[in-house]
Amino acid sequence: MKKYIYFLLMLLPLGIMSSCSDDDDLPDVDITVQLDKVVDQGNRIYVVQGQPLVVTGVSAKGLGGKEALVTGVSYLWDRIEVFYTRVDPFAFSISTSAMPAGNHLLTLNMTLAQVGKPLAYLIMDIPVTVVADAADLPEGSEPGHVSLESRLTPRP
Repeated sequence: MKKYIYFLLMLLPLGIMSSCSDDDDLPDVDITVQLDKVVDQGNRIYVVQGQPLVVTGVSAKGLGGKEALVTGVSYLWDRIEVFYTRVDPFAFSISTSAMPAGNHLLTLNMTLAQVGKPLAYLIMDIPVTVVADAADLPEGSEPGHVSLESRLTPRP
């Protein structure tokens, strides 16, 4: 009888380590990041020094008829976390007054949930150029509202 108990105890760690989830079953969503007072040119966001860089919202739309949502967003500026929110619409604003003109990186780390799928973590990098004056913006552009869209689709 003791042999059976020892045998079952040896099998216990194997049962704990097994999983029923499918790692390839990631959410299938469209992500939209809305910004204001910026210019979008050539996969880069431009903002005039002294004007705030404003993210007015982050949202997810589920594909395949399954609803999806963003549950939280962490904002990093040049790889340093500056803000975290779990409140929809996940708005954020950062002052550029003290920032040097040049290239920077805005990173959004977000958690995504979709009906029938496991939670997913998405990292989205947005290259940003801070220009000293409005005359330094790309020719013919005016700061305004910009929507950046991205699609998260599981690999086949």
